[in-house]
Amino acid sequence: MATGCRIGELCALSWDNVDFEESKIHICKHFITDSTGSRIVEGCKTAAGDRWLYMDEDTMCMLKEYKDYYFKTAKSFGNKWNYFTRAVFFSKQQPGEHLSPSTARNWLQAFTKKNNLPRIHPHQFRHTAISLQLQNGISIPEAAKRAVHSRPDVTLRTYSYTLKDNDRHCCEVVPKLYRECLSAKQADSL
Repeated sequence: MATGCRIGELCALSWDNVDFEESKIHICKHFITDSTGSRIVEGCKTAAGDRWLYMDEDTMCMLKEYKDYYFKTAKSFGNKWNYFTRAVFFSKQQPGEHLSPSTARNWLQAFTKKNNLPRIHPHQFRHTAISLQLQNGISIPEAAKRAVHSRPDVTLRTYSYTLKDNDRHCCEVVPKLYRECLSAKQADSL
């Protein structure tokens, strides 16, 4: 949810796509499924899809901890582990290979069922991330850029329902700013 990425983009991440010093990840490849099966391809769904995304401190800390888990798991598999892929999210059935989006979906479905949670599709995390950005004042063009929508109107059309309470916010902003300006002006006159 922290990234707002598509599941196929996240499953294709390699450790060389994670920059711990700058706190960002590079989205530059994705999974596709066609007549030959599932595989990772360089590039993204759209031309603008190749991007670096800044990540929050908590997410980067989790990734650092997870990287330790990655190396411990790889070591436990020994020479059966595919070190070449450097897959961030890996398969234990094919040790070290990238985790497929369908396996991630199946894991999430099993997790929610086991914990008596509502059924969730991974794409809902993407929708939630974009919705939360818009509800918290991120501009439509900026949210569209991070989500890699072809145009801001796609984001607006898809997520306009999240902005329904903005009218209340709009009616409060101008009077609030007006009061702050008056207070500042009165303070200056003293």
